[in-house]
Amino acid sequence: MSNIDVSYSYWSHKRAWRVRAWRAPPPGQDFGRILSEEFKRTEAAAKKAAEQLAAQYGVKAQRI
Repeated sequence: MSNIDVSYSYWSHKRAWRVRAWRAPPPGQDFGRILSEEFKRTEAAAKKAAEQLAAQYGVKAQRI
């Protein structure tokens, strides 16, 4: 199982969709590491960007 998560979600205060990839923290640490973060205007653009990013890391993109 990969420790990298790719997701996209709507940020109403920015009126944009956030696409991000992050690495889960190692055991004993509280914070992970953001590998990539970008904002898109539409859900379709965010989904496409998330799927491309997920393909790079060999994981599935999730809408949250």
